[in-house]
Amino acid sequence: MFNLIYNSINKKKVSYFLTLISFLISFLLCNSYTFSQKIIEVHGKIIDSASGKSLVAVSIVANKYKGTVTNSKGEFHLSVDESLIKEKGLIFSYVGYKKKHIPFSQNIFLKVEMALADNNIAEVVVYGGGKSILQKAIEKIPINYPLEPFVQKGAMRVYNTVGDSDYFFKSDASVEVHFPSYIEHNKDIEIKVMGNEQILLKNPKYQADTKWLGGFASISDIVHQYPDYINKNKLKHYQYHEREKTVIEGRKVFVIDFNSQKNKDIEGTLYIDTATYAFVGADITQYNINGFGFVPISVAKQSIRYQMIDSKWYIKSAHGESTHVMKIMNNNYIRDYVAISIDTTNISALPYKDVVQDRDENIKILKVGNDGGKINDSIFTKLESDSDISYIAVPAIDTTTPKIAVKKNVFKKVLSYLRNDNLRESLFFSKMPLKIDPSFTKRFFTNYSLGADAQLRLYKNLFLNYDWQTNFGIGDVRITQTGFYFYYLFKVNKEHRPISISPIAGYNYIKLSNKGKSEKGVIDNLAVGTTISMELTHREEIFVTGLYNHSFNKNISFFPVQSANLSLSVGILLKL
Repeated sequence: MFNLIYNSINKKKVSYFLTLISFLISFLLCNSYTFSQKIIEVHGKIIDSASGKSLVAVSIVANKYKGTVTNSKGEFHLSVDESLIKEKGLIFSYVGYKKKHIPFSQNIFLKVEMALADNNIAEVVVYGGGKSILQKAIEKIPINYPLEPFVQKGAMRVYNTVGDSDYFFKSDASVEVHFPSYIEHNKDIEIKVMGNEQILLKNPKYQADTKWLGGFASISDIVHQYPDYINKNKLKHYQYHEREKTVIEGRKVFVIDFNSQKNKDIEGTLYIDTATYAFVGADITQYNINGFGFVPISVAKQSIRYQMIDSKWYIKSAHGESTHVMKIMNNNYIRDYVAISIDTTNISALPYKDVVQDRDENIKILKVGNDGGKINDSIFTKLESDSDISYIAVPAIDTTTPKIAVKKNVFKKVLSYLRNDNLRESLFFSKMPLKIDPSFTKRFFTNYSLGADAQLRLYKNLFLNYDWQTNFGIGDVRITQTGFYFYYLFKVNKEHRPISISPIAGYNYIKLSNKGKSEKGVIDNLAVGTTISMELTHREEIFVTGLYNHSFNKNISFFPVQSANLSLSVGILLKL
């Protein structure tokens, strides 16, 4: 077990007197810092110096973390501590353009012109024939990084904000991170939240229904995740340029800038140890990231640092932030992780129930530390003072509940109820309860259908299910089935991947019609059965349903069809 920040935090008892003195000193220092803050508002617009065209998604940074990006009109707004902007000024950066630094001035509105980068400057091309620096670093990954799984315990902080005064969420967590071997790129890093504390402030006038997902689900670790820009088979899609050597994390490193050649949507800097050719760190920026079902990301940044312990390199810290620039709102997200200790011997797999997943909602992850993960505020205070973790002052948000029209209030409550795992949907493939004379149709799939259903939670584990399915007219006969059922959910195997067993009872009716003819038929059924499902993720399940159908009304004299008792369905269920 190695400690990465201090040798023994909370391992020895400290006298009450010293604890009290430390607390008072920290309190006074924190308050003196807060009282000395003077927040100023900076506005501006950024344009291309040649064309005058507004530049969208330009990154503006006032210090290591505090920053923003321009909106669709090239405009920006930044609230920042005056002392920080006086010390650092503002730095403007954009792919294909020269970085621009503007010192602090009393002007609160800035009109900034950015010029295209000069691509004719002589540079050293790293990717080329022979053993390049980058290629050597890639080849030495199995030597420099652990080939066996290991576990880190660390501190993680997540921020989600909307605008300056609409929404503020902060969660500080103690986490346990399970890393697979660095050559097993198909295996994910898994994280367990042992304990966390939250702050959530929301302006009731803020109407957008935003869900922040996956804040605790992953850590930026480029060596394990193996992105294209360090994939030896895809280096040709990027340009690499070596700059002067520098020192990172106490190690002398090669400094290699890169950017994608085709879309110009990613750029960054890689730091490679001159002695071992290990990746010591990376700073990456991506632009205009789109994902199905997610709000597009205008700018995403990552900053990763590694350190050597006993001849192997392990992740030391990872910072990620993203900005979503839209007409209706600007969303910002920050995630910081700092390793505290590492264990390479006592390794066991995390139980499924403990692993945070990509679609887990941030505000619903709240643990009080029953797993030994009680939050140690002094750790976060120390990390803040060392600039190892981000700090955003809690904004002044009006949380007074406004008078909302009754209809709007009811609609919001209903929507909130449905989105809290009370409405589920599924897609399925089914064999309907019919026997069809082969002389009537020679199409094998006439009796099979595709369907969808919606399931509404009525009370606790009791659901009402509505489904509809059709064979799309295969075999010159169109068959549709509509069903209404009640089912009750029983969960087993809760400690691992949950399995659900649900008894079902209800009613369905089947309609038949000939293509191009007027004949129609109907079958009414009472049905009972069982659904068995297994969780794939916290939001998806696979299931199989078997029903016994009893016909009590049939009008199918025009069709050489008989009703059958058994029907079977298989499908996937999605939780909202």
